[in-house]
Amino acid sequence: ILTVGAPGSGYEQLDPVLNAAGVVPARPSSQSGHGPQAIASMLLASMKIDPDSAVPRQLQPGKVWEDLAVGLAVSNMEHPLWGWSDHRLAWLLDLWRGIDTESLFVLAYCSPTDYVLQRRRTQETLEPAAIQADLRHWQEWHGMLLAYHLRHLEHTGLVNVGAACADPQALAQGLQSSWGQQAAL
Repeated sequence: ILTVGAPGSGYEQLDPVLNAAGVVPARPSSQSGHGPQAIASMLLASMKIDPDSAVPRQLQPGKVWEDLAVGLAVSNMEHPLWGWSDHRLAWLLDLWRGIDTESLFVLAYCSPTDYVLQRRRTQETLEPAAIQADLRHWQEWHGMLLAYHLRHLEHTGLVNVGAACADPQALAQGLQSSWGQQAAL
């Protein structure tokens, strides 16, 4: 179960909720020693993509990267439910679907207001231009996540971060009903 959301959306808050529901955190590959975040960092760097500023699009990275992903998957196969969260997954959803057709994705979203407030939380004033840029960023990311969800309904769950954290049991039940026996949370 891979969790992805826009940077600043709070998608990371779903990790403890999913772990409490039985999702085991991904271990590094026994072949390469790389964890999922390291693989994503290396892959995006090799393609000269800045995941904090670029608009996500699905990549076709090639055999070397597929082999690293397979190594990671094989190292975690003993657990029926394992996964991680990372906003860089937004570029790699097709890669992971190709590696394991049983991959399930939690596509995390938040309201535009929550997004802007989270991204601007350390600033004393909110500049209109910065707010507009954040809203465009929110729209691009959430539009991509929604489009992916609509193309892969049977393998994705669209999850509001705030609602899921407020009612973790409802999150588990909602994903269970969406995915059926694929994810016995």
